[in-house]
Amino acid sequence: MMRFINLLSFAVCVLGLAAQQPAASRTAPASLQFEISGRVVDAVSGAPLSHTVVAIAPVSKRDNVHTMSTDGDGQFRFTDLPADKYTLTAQRRGYLTESYEQHDQYSTSIAVGPDLDSTGIVFRVHPDGAIYGRVTDDHNEPVANAQVLIFRNGLIGGKQGTDLQRRLVTTDEGLFRFSHVPPGKYYLVVSGSPWYAHGSPFNITGQARPAAPNASGTTARPSAQQPASDNQETRSPLDVAFPITFYPGVVDLAVATPIVLPPGGRFAADITLQAVPALHVRLNINEPTRDRTFTANLTHVVADNVTIGMEYMTFTAIDNNTVELTGVAPGSYNLDVNTQRGGVSSQSTRAVELTRNITVGPDEIPLSAPVSGIVGFDDGSALPGGGFIQLRNQKTRQFLVGQISAQGEFELKQAVPAGSYDVAVNGIASVFLKSMAANGAKVSGQSVTIAGSGPVKMAVMLTKGLGRIDGKALRDDKPVAGVMIVLVPQDPANNATLFRRDQSDSDGSFSLATVIPGKYTILAIENGWEMEWANPAVLKPYMAQGEPLQIQANGKYQVKLKVQ
Repeated sequence: MMRFINLLSFAVCVLGLAAQQPAASRTAPASLQFEISGRVVDAVSGAPLSHTVVAIAPVSKRDNVHTMSTDGDGQFRFTDLPADKYTLTAQRRGYLTESYEQHDQYSTSIAVGPDLDSTGIVFRVHPDGAIYGRVTDDHNEPVANAQVLIFRNGLIGGKQGTDLQRRLVTTDEGLFRFSHVPPGKYYLVVSGSPWYAHGSPFNITGQARPAAPNASGTTARPSAQQPASDNQETRSPLDVAFPITFYPGVVDLAVATPIVLPPGGRFAADITLQAVPALHVRLNINEPTRDRTFTANLTHVVADNVTIGMEYMTFTAIDNNTVELTGVAPGSYNLDVNTQRGGVSSQSTRAVELTRNITVGPDEIPLSAPVSGIVGFDDGSALPGGGFIQLRNQKTRQFLVGQISAQGEFELKQAVPAGSYDVAVNGIASVFLKSMAANGAKVSGQSVTIAGSGPVKMAVMLTKGLGRIDGKALRDDKPVAGVMIVLVPQDPANNATLFRRDQSDSDGSFSLATVIPGKYTILAIENGWEMEWANPAVLKPYMAQGEPLQIQANGKYQVKLKVQ
């Protein structure tokens, strides 16, 4: 069952009230008196956890929250409950806030009623972790206001990848701390700027500026490394930058040390940033048109095409056709160029590996395609306004969005760089994309591949006739709780938006709503939470024992699944 995310707004006030209130009122008729009871324990040691705030709420009315605090043995007990399904959540200082048997946003709800055992629950909660440290420069001085980011390596949308989890900035002392960190494998990345750095346009002669005094009153020393300028005499010794640096102090993810954080782990990750000669990137857009303006930006490629912005880079307009980016360290970047002409903008992205100063001419900037189209319902009904068409780049995970008019027309304000995109429609309640076609691009399922710069015209069909699947996960005709349920679409490689998932509840039941009509195979996998559930090759061994389904518009289906 989907996780009840909002339960834990009960926080501090609940902690004070929990001891004063009974577990539940005792006014319900005897025929409706059921209970949920059990014990909260440390997931690592198994020790009982007293003073843990436990909350329940009916799945059908999630704002009807009841709370209590566990006793000295970690016991909790909610009585006089009507037959229903209930979410179960726990919160304790020093531990992660968790729902029962939580996996990602899914958890197991507790079914209460005749012939159902909802007692003796062992609720395992995990101690929270922390990653902390200090960022210093190559003179052992603290680096203030540096960006510190942690990336988690694991499942992202059903496939292995690396994704940004959290970010913060260092204090004046260069300190940082990430608290309440779940167990997992992390990479820590730091992006900062030398406080004394001062860039100047390359190929323009001039004397170096004197070194500025540092925080201790002494003179900051430039890096001992030689500048990489084409003409070193024109470079200021303060024209330096810090490369993006991974823990423990390297500039390449391939040789970075992952931080493997166990439940409750504490990890000190001090990092030293080494100043290097800054690089400069010039862009020449040689066009006589005066109604055209453009801007450029560099984003650093971190991992799996995850990028982070360069907050410390300087953008300078040299003349009407030339701009320069300064304060850039060597590394792998995406160069994004945004051009505005006559109220129409376009964007292009080019991967660049910077090892020296470069000039990028107009022929070196990839072209992007203007994308427009029309949206309609498969039954011909009128389209409500307020919706948006969304293209998500499968490689960079960048989103491009265009508003849909009341007539069903849309035009992305930004031209779309070449690449493959998952397409979705948002902002219109209870509707989903059913099919689409395109001129000027290739369509595969619910994905579109844009290869050139020519205009792309799309036709997108929506449906309101969504299906629903209810069922039970069984082994030897007995219900199994905590099982991953995954609905696999036909041609899963090109239909990522059609997947649906759930987790079986204590009685083995599950529900999949908002299923778009089409052909599917539904699977029940007991130990599937760490597998690449959207990878066709990984799913292949399970498909033969799955249940094939043909979902019709507004169809409702009951299934019994064999747990694999």
